[in-house]
Amino acid sequence: MSIEEKLAIHEMIAQYSYTYDASDPEGFAQVFAEDSVFEIFVPGKTTPSVRLQSRTRFASGLSSDYKRVSDDSLAVTTNPVLCLMG
Repeated sequence: MSIEEKLAIHEMIAQYSYTYDASDPEGFAQVFAEDSVFEIFVPGKTTPSVRLQSRTRFASGLSSDYKRVSDDSLAVTTNPVLCLMG
């Protein structure tokens, strides 16, 4: 993986956090490919508590999710490790 590719992935992670924290479901959805699957796992559970498929579902599904998130919450991403699969 090139430095440019790694930087692009880090930028994508930053956009993911920024748009989520800004309660911007449309911007958040644009971080992903159209056919992406977004899952949220609760610690200790083996199945996702949230599973959304496609950008359109991300935006609509997360719009309601923002209402459940406290105004005091903030995503922090530190030292991401990148692993390519496939």
